Formats: sequence, structure tokens, C-alpha cells
Amino acid sequence: MITQQDIAPLTYAELHDLKVLIDERIRDMQEQGLIELKARFIEQANALGLTVEDIVGAAKPRRGRKRREPVGNGVDDPMPAADVQA
Repeated sequence: MITQQDIAPLTYAELHDLKVLIDERIRDMQEQGLIELKARFIEQANALGLTVEDIVGAAKPRRGRKRREPVGNGVDDPMPAADVQA
């Protein structure tokens, strides 16, 4: 395991390069883990005689809310803002 003493002599540029390599490695491991998890999930579903769609359900179309029309846009506003002077 790398300790603080191991990285203390490194320069900023070396630390930065090391961080970039670590971030790339983490990303690769996450992607590989996701691929393996999906494969296990599909394998277990198949063992039960199911499909993934049977388990998670088919995607249903979502109904969105109706958009409200703006109250006043200033152009066709029948009641323009009052000119208030103090």
C-alpha cells in the first residue's frame, strides 16, 4: 500500500500524472464491474426462465405535465406595469 511517505518526494507534475492514471484505472474498473454485474444479472434471470424485461418491466411511455402558458410576456400584456415613482 502506498503511504504518505512514498509520495512525499514527488513533484506536483508527478502527483498530477499519478492522479490521472489512478482516475483512469478507477473508471476502467467501474466499467468492467458494470459489465460483469449485467452479465450476472442476465444469467440469473435466464436461470429463472425470465428475461430482463420481465424483471424490470417494459419501458412505459411517460406522461408529462401540461405546460402552463406564461402569465404575461410584456409584449401583448393588456395591463402594462404601472410606472411607480417615489
